[in-house]
Amino acid sequence: MFTRLWPKRIKHQLIMGVTIVHALMMSVFIFDLVYKERDFLVQQLTTQTHSLAQTIATNTTEWMLSNNVVGLQEVIQSQSSYENLRYAMIFNPEGLIVAHTNQNTVGKYLQNLQRIDPTHPVKIRYLEASQLIDATAPIQIGEDTIGYVKVGMSTRHLQKNLINLTQEGLIYTFVAILIGAIIAWILGNNLTRRIKTLIEATQQVDPEKSVNPFANTENDEIGSLMRNFNRMEEKIYQQFQENKANLREIEKLAYNDTLTGLSSRALLEEELNSAIHRARKGRYFSALLFLDVDKFKQLNDSYGHELGDLLLQKIANRITQILEKNGQAFRFGGDEFVIIYENIGDTLYEASLHSQKLAKTLHEALGKPYQLDDLYHKTSVSIGIDLFDGQRDFNINEVIRRADIALYASKESGRNQVTLFETEMENKVKDDLLLEEGLENAVAKNEFYWLLQPQIEAKTGKIVGAEVLLRWIFRGELISPARFIPLAEDNLTIIPISNWLFESVFAFIEQHQLDQTLTVSLNLSPKHFFDPKLVQTMETLLETHAVRPESIKLEITEGVFLENLTHSIYVLKQLKELGFHISLDDFGTGFSSLSYLKNLPIDQLKIDKSFVDELPNQVKAVAIAKTIINLTDHLNINVIAEGVETQEQVEFLLENACELCQGYFFHKPLKQSDFLRLIEI
Repeated sequence: MFTRLWPKRIKHQLIMGVTIVHALMMSVFIFDLVYKERDFLVQQLTTQTHSLAQTIATNTTEWMLSNNVVGLQEVIQSQSSYENLRYAMIFNPEGLIVAHTNQNTVGKYLQNLQRIDPTHPVKIRYLEASQLIDATAPIQIGEDTIGYVKVGMSTRHLQKNLINLTQEGLIYTFVAILIGAIIAWILGNNLTRRIKTLIEATQQVDPEKSVNPFANTENDEIGSLMRNFNRMEEKIYQQFQENKANLREIEKLAYNDTLTGLSSRALLEEELNSAIHRARKGRYFSALLFLDVDKFKQLNDSYGHELGDLLLQKIANRITQILEKNGQAFRFGGDEFVIIYENIGDTLYEASLHSQKLAKTLHEALGKPYQLDDLYHKTSVSIGIDLFDGQRDFNINEVIRRADIALYASKESGRNQVTLFETEMENKVKDDLLLEEGLENAVAKNEFYWLLQPQIEAKTGKIVGAEVLLRWIFRGELISPARFIPLAEDNLTIIPISNWLFESVFAFIEQHQLDQTLTVSLNLSPKHFFDPKLVQTMETLLETHAVRPESIKLEITEGVFLENLTHSIYVLKQLKELGFHISLDDFGTGFSSLSYLKNLPIDQLKIDKSFVDELPNQVKAVAIAKTIINLTDHLNINVIAEGVETQEQVEFLLENACELCQGYFFHKPLKQSDFLRLIEI
C-alpha cells in the first residue's frame, strides 16, 4: 500500500520526504511544548490551590475553636470570587460540613472522610477526568486538629490555553512545511534536470561510437557521475572493439567440443538445418548417423573418467580419419556422437545402401582395440540412422529424434548393431510409453497374476520345486514378460510389482504349506536387487508369513555383478544369512567370469535356454553345457537346465549329471489351482 502511494519521480520523492520530515519534527516539537506547558500550568494551579487552602485554614482557627458557624461561612463566602474556584468548604473531624461556598451542603457529612490520614492531613489531588485540583488542609491548634479546609480549583481554563497554543503551533508547522517544500522543489528540480540529461545520454549510447556527451560538469556528485559516465562510455567503446575482434574466436570455441576436438552440439543444429535445406534444394538424400559407445559406463566406473575421456578422444580421432568429404562429425554429449553425410543417393534405396555401408565402415574402425595407457580395451558402437531429403516437413529435432529411436532399437537388439529408422519403430516407442503408463497402476488395478512352472528331478519325474512366472493383462491383451519387464525396470515400477508378487507368493506357500516339500523360485531383477529396502522387505515377509526361508530360491542374473561386484556380494550374504537359497540364472549369457564366480555365495547355476535349445547336436552348446555342469560339481553347487523341450535334451542332461530340469517337455507354466492338483494337495 505504502509503495503504491509513494511517488515515483525523485523530485516528488524529495518534496514528499522534506514535507514528512518537517511535519514530524514540528509535530514532536508542538507536542513536547504543549505537554510541558500543561505540566507547568497544572503545577502552578496546584500551588495556588494549596496556598488558598492553607490560608483559609489559618484564618478560620479562632472561628472553628469558638464554633462560630456564621464567621466560618463569611470566610468561605469571601473566597467565592476567587478565579477558577469550584468549591471551598470547612468540616469538622467527623466530616460534618460547617461552611461551604454552596450553602445547601452545610450540615451534611463528607462521604470520603475516611480517606484523610490524620498523620498526613495535607492532601492534594489532580482529578484529570473531573478537570479539578483538590487540596485539603488541616485547621490546627498546636498538634490538635479541630477541622479541615477543602478547596477545589477548575482546570478548564488550562485546556483553552493549551488549545490556543496548539493552534498557533499548527500554523507555524504549516508555514515550515510550505517553506521546506518550496526549497525541496527548487533543489529537486535542479537535481532531476541533470538526472534526466543522464538518462537521455544512456539511451543514446552506441558501442561503436565515443562522443563524451558531458563536456561541462559541475563540481558535485551529479557532476562526478557525469564525468564517470564519459569514462564508462569510452570503456564500452574500447571493450566493444576488443569483443568484435575476438568474436570469431569465441564462436569457434563455442562450436567445438573441448575434449574431442569435434564440432559441438550447438553447431550440429545449425549444420543439420542447412543440410536439410540443401537436400530439399538439390533433391537428394542425406543421412544422420547417431552413435553410442556400448558399455561406456562400465569403463568409467571400473577405471575412472580419465580413461573414459581418453577413449572418447581416440574414437573421435578414428571418426575424423574415416570421414568422407561429404561428412561432418559432432559430439552430441557424453558417449554419443552424430555424423551428417550429405548427398548419398538420389533415391531412398540408394541412400539406404550407402548409409549402411558407411555405418559398416565405422563399425570396423571403431571396433578395433584401443590402447588406453596400460589398458588394452575393446569396445563397440550402436548406430541409428535416419535418411532425409528435405521434401517432408521434418525439422532438425524430428531428424535427431528419428535417428535416436533407431539407435534405441540397435541397443535393444543386443548392441553393436546398425538400425535404419522405420515408422514401425516410432509406433513401438509410442506403444512402450503406453505400457509404461499402464505399469504405474497395474498393481492397483489387479492386472497381474502369476503361474508356476514345475522343476523336475528328471531321473524320477518327481516335482521338487517350481518357478514363479509373472503375467500381465493390459487392456484385455496378454503382454509378454520379455516386453513389459524391461520397461518396468527402466521406470522402476519393477520394485512395487516385485513386492506385490513376493507377498502373494509367500501367502500362497503359507496357506498350502508348500515350504515343507518344495522349493519355490522367485526372480529378482537387478533394479530390485539394488533396492536399499530389499533385505528389510524379505525380513518382513518372513516375519509376516510362516514360511521356511530354505524353501525360497531367489534367482538373480549376472547383470547384478556388472554394476558393483562388492556390493552385490554383500547383499547376497545378507540374503543368505536370512536363510534364502540363491540361484544364478541365465549363466553363460553374460559376463560369466570364473574370477568372481568362486567368491559368490550361491547355491545353484541355471543353464540358459539358449544353450539347451541346441542340445545335443550343436558342438559349442554341448561343450558349454558340459563345462557348466562340471563347474558346479567342482564348486559343490547344484545345477538346473531350463527350457527343456525334447527327450534327446533330457537324455543328454542325465548322461552328464544334470538331474534337475524345467521346461515344456515336462510341464508348461500352470495356474495355481492346476499346480496344486498336480502335486495332489
